[in-house]
Amino acid sequence: MEAQGGGPLIDIGTHAIDLALWFMDNYEIASVTAAAFKGLVDDPAGNVWGPWDPAKFEVEDSAFGFIRMKNGALLSVEASWALNIPDAREACVTVCGTKGGAQQLQGDYGPGSYRWKLVKAEYDRLVTVTPDGPEKFIPMGDMADEVLSLAPVREMDSWLTDLEGGRPHAVRAEQAAAVVRVIETMYESARQGRTVRLD
Repeated sequence: MEAQGGGPLIDIGTHAIDLALWFMDNYEIASVTAAAFKGLVDDPAGNVWGPWDPAKFEVEDSAFGFIRMKNGALLSVEASWALNIPDAREACVTVCGTKGGAQQLQGDYGPGSYRWKLVKAEYDRLVTVTPDGPEKFIPMGDMADEVLSLAPVREMDSWLTDLEGGRPHAVRAEQAAAVVRVIETMYESARQGRTVRLD
């Protein structure tokens, strides 16, 4: 576990948590309840990501949690590398509010592509709006490695440009710290088998 740092919660769950908190513009966490499992570790055939060596697999294969915000909002988190479901849903987020909802769903191009839906009550019924725009953000195939390798460089360039220009960066330190706090508390809740309060 020390060498791997964590399983799908810290690997891919972090993106869904980050997006959900950002969509809600809410980083005030009251409590976390979570569970983590290693149910499919010995059967690496049961996942969409390909086989692994069970002898070297030290982390969870799935984690689930509820994050209660100080304003009463509730965030449900699911992250897995191996789960008996037919479709991968990496970094998918659903936000439901009193005036409408929004979803970021897996796109038709697989992991790295997304589509969005907005839902609101109008004319006495639910109306779904699908925004126009590109779905495919991470190219698959020959270009994928090049684009993915440049992503951290572009992020660092953006950060340095903002720093040199005295502008606030798009991602604030307190936002990143809240995501880390949620993940660490989810692991702690799973270890203790109980809700962990942060307020």
